[in-house]
Amino acid sequence: MIRGVIIEGLSTAGKTSVFSAIKRLHSQTHNAEKTIIAISEHFSQVLHSCHGILRLMEKDEHVQLLNRHVDYIEQQYN
Repeated sequence: MIRGVIIEGLSTAGKTSVFSAIKRLHSQTHNAEKTIIAISEHFSQVLHSCHGILRLMEKDEHVQLLNRHVDYIEQQYN
């Protein structure tokens, strides 16, 4: 079974700090799970360029993007 966390938030909200703290705690545990897959916000921006114009993603587009990230992580697990 795959387990994971997706951290979302506005830019400069502290996502990287939270992720760093999670990684630090995870590295201190004595379990067999040592693999971490991190997808940068570079690949999951809510604002993105469409034909050179910045625009917000609609809710459905954002959910589809999150689903693609989960699919990717599950594919790596398998």
